[in-house]
Amino acid sequence: MIFFTDITTNISNYCMLNIKKYNDNNKNNKKIIFIDPSVYELKNHAEYSRIDILHKLVKNLKKNEYITIDYPCDMNAYYTGLFIEKSYYNNILYSNIDNYICVIQFEFMNYQDFVFQFNRLKKIWENNDKKIIGIGNMCRMLLSAKSHYDSAILNKNNDLKIISDLENKNLTDKEQKKLQKSLNRIKKLHEIEFCINVFDYIKKNVKNKCVHIYGASLTLIKYFVSDLELNNIFVSVDSTKWTKRVHTRIPLDKAICCRKNTRDIFFLEYINEIKKNNIDVIY
Repeated sequence: MIFFTDITTNISNYCMLNIKKYNDNNKNNKKIIFIDPSVYELKNHAEYSRIDILHKLVKNLKKNEYITIDYPCDMNAYYTGLFIEKSYYNNILYSNIDNYICVIQFEFMNYQDFVFQFNRLKKIWENNDKKIIGIGNMCRMLLSAKSHYDSAILNKNNDLKIISDLENKNLTDKEQKKLQKSLNRIKKLHEIEFCINVFDYIKKNVKNKCVHIYGASLTLIKYFVSDLELNNIFVSVDSTKWTKRVHTRIPLDKAICCRKNTRDIFFLEYINEIKKNNIDVIY
């Protein structure tokens, strides 16, 4: 598995580069660069501020640069339909450019729509070994520790009974807390079931291809990457979630926040945490 992260992490050779930093000289030190169109802009806007530059860049990429002009629906649910169609249009428009990543965008947490969008785009990559398949709408998935999801699975029947017994009733504070705890576990259960369905579908329908999971959490990586790679799928992910401490070995004076002089420490701890799950990480 290749792990991409932002350009300010010196120890990393694989860069997720925001278009706003495209001219940063540090990118010359990176082996492969994935260009981010600046997706966080979509939280407040329906279009990218540098959309013209992005479209011009698609046809002028360097050999080690890859790009997508997609519109993640989890950034702004109001524009879900528009974002899906714009993403689809750009995938078709640049289907003949190998370094344009074919990202599947779909309604958030909607497995049926994922399958529909997957098959709508399959014609782009099925006969092109150079095409990278991107999986969008995953950066908000499985953000808690793996043990929390395991607990949700074990407590499913009990939680459903609690919700059935207590929902829509006048509750004491103690009952309200009990209900909320069960609701939270069921939400986690829905997340893990959704991800299981999505990645099982990918395993069955993708072979000998590169699949990039955008914004993958540590828990998502632990659950699914090994299984995908055992099915002849080469996986890459990107994340900056490692900027929060994942292991107590990082001294507390360095763990208050991830600063410039501690970025490599935080990053390596995160990589080592992934490796504990028998996942080979290239970074």
